Amino acid sequence: MRNKLKMRLSMLLAILMIFQYSFVSAEETKEIKEYDLQTAIDTAIASSNSLRLFDEKIKNATDIYHRYNELAVSSKNAAKLTRQELMYTNDQYFIEKERIERLYPEQKKNDLNNLKYQKQNKIIDIKLNVTESYFTLLSIKKQIAYQNALISRLEADLKVKKNDVALGRSVESAVTEIELDIKKANNALVQLSREEEKAKMSLNSLLGRQITEDIQIKDMDIPEIEYDNIDIKAIIEDRQKNNNKIKDIKFQIEQAILEAEIVEKNTNREDPVELVSLEDVRLNQEYALKDELINIEKYIYQQNNTILNLKDEIEIKRLNKEICDKNLEIAQEKLRLGLMSKSSLNAIIDAAEQANIAYLKSKLDYYLEVQRFNAYIEKQ
Repeated sequence: MRNKLKMRLSMLLAILMIFQYSFVSAEETKEIKEYDLQTAIDTAIASSNSLRLFDEKIKNATDIYHRYNELAVSSKNAAKLTRQELMYTNDQYFIEKERIERLYPEQKKNDLNNLKYQKQNKIIDIKLNVTESYFTLLSIKKQIAYQNALISRLEADLKVKKNDVALGRSVESAVTEIELDIKKANNALVQLSREEEKAKMSLNSLLGRQITEDIQIKDMDIPEIEYDNIDIKAIIEDRQKNNNKIKDIKFQIEQAILEAEIVEKNTNREDPVELVSLEDVRLNQEYALKDELINIEKYIYQQNNTILNLKDEIEIKRLNKEICDKNLEIAQEKLRLGLMSKSSLNAIIDAAEQANIAYLKSKLDYYLEVQRFNAYIEKQ
């Protein structure tokens, strides 16, 4: 009872510390005027409540592990039961004694290791989430800049068309068409602005800031990343061997087998009920192991195909961008020679800008997918 109360008080203290730190952290992050990607990642890790909670859980799990180790040592060093004591002792005493000495310490050690792995995996997730939010926000900002430029061109076009109508060189329907295009462009801008606010809130949340605060981030190109000569079979073999979920399932199987041995060794009962339960545990975990091995292989092959498809998409978008850029060069030369109107040129500029945005988006999709795959490989 005293241990349970101590644990509850410890967890309550941890939660209070987290709330206190969150307030301080939010104040500290305001001092950063503009974030680059690495600063954003470092800030997110430093302000993560989840990581601090993991630290407290690891601390408690370490304490529990040491106490179970001490209990095992005490049990091993305890004086042997007298003949009279043995007369009043049943097999459950000896089964539990061996559990204390051989099972429980290893189980608590496994619990502790799982928490440590979970913390490391959480750090990997934070890095990935910040990277995705950062580049998503940058991408939206670039789309907003393009949309504003488009609206400016359309508004300039509108003035020219209205003047042409007044001079009898154009019809009113041409003005109406441009006004409709401006309305569509403004609607798209409103939608992009909403997406920008959503992206800012996402990044602010990760950095421990007030989610409605404005946030400035440094522009940067999408990093070039190579994904060639990947040995998929070696990656699958590594994940199936070193993934902590696989290790944990194997541990549960070993523990079920060991506990069954302990029960059989220390009882004269026929078909002890514990063995049925332990056999169920072993069988369930063996099926879980087979499923997880298949899931790992399936995921890696699927992810590899997704990345290769995205890489091909970059090349398609790049070629389309080059065609649109070439068309724009030709159109600008025609405008210089008086063979094309400014209004006609704007449509070609729009096509080139759209092609550039599509190309950048394909690069971003590819980069983020590779980062997700790398994060999966890095995780324990």
